[in-house]
Amino acid sequence: MRDSVKRGVRLAFGGCVAFSLLSMWLAPDHTGFVLCRAMKNNVLLAYIPIEISLHVPSCRSRLAFGLCCAAWLIFFPNAPYVLTDYFHLAMYDPYVILESGKRTSILRHDLHLWFTFTVLSVNAIVCALFGTWSLDRVIGSLLARIGRAGLRWRVLFAFGISALASAGIYLGRFPRLHSIHLFTKPQHAFGQMASAVGLNLIEFVVLLTFVQMILWAWLRFYRHVEGCGDGR
Repeated sequence: MRDSVKRGVRLAFGGCVAFSLLSMWLAPDHTGFVLCRAMKNNVLLAYIPIEISLHVPSCRSRLAFGLCCAAWLIFFPNAPYVLTDYFHLAMYDPYVILESGKRTSILRHDLHLWFTFTVLSVNAIVCALFGTWSLDRVIGSLLARIGRAGLRWRVLFAFGISALASAGIYLGRFPRLHSIHLFTKPQHAFGQMASAVGLNLIEFVVLLTFVQMILWAWLRFYRHVEGCGDGR
């Protein structure tokens, strides 16, 4: 991989972290400050699998390649996880409420609300898109290692990894498990995983896997179009 691509990826995430830090200072209220600080932490976690994916193809030995892929898989859910941070906007009660107490379907024109929406959107878009890029990159490396090719294999791997990532998002969002807990509290982490198995997990995995597959399909379509030229 060209060094310019690596620099671009790192600059993008560095910019997101800097933007989150700046947003903490500019946040118009305490709630915004807390959310911006949380976004900074989430972006840093989302960056870990992206950085790992930069090195996966260059691993020469099977051991190094396997370890890199395992580390990437453990931390990968942190990238699409940021998409679920949009639900924190509910802390601002974003809808207009009439004097009668009735809640309308009209959004409030409130600086605090839209400032936080902007911070969440910038970070969520960057993390989701670069996370999808890292997913496709690792899949390509895996298929090259096992001697497989073709769209069918790519779709199969993308679906399987996205499903695992969705389960990871569920564990992070509800039992509040973090990737690092697999190393610091392995017994507790695996216990939480076992107790989380159920219909709620399955429903969540189906929905979030669909979201991730849409992003991955868009990336593959974009690359196909770029490979065919702009049609002129």
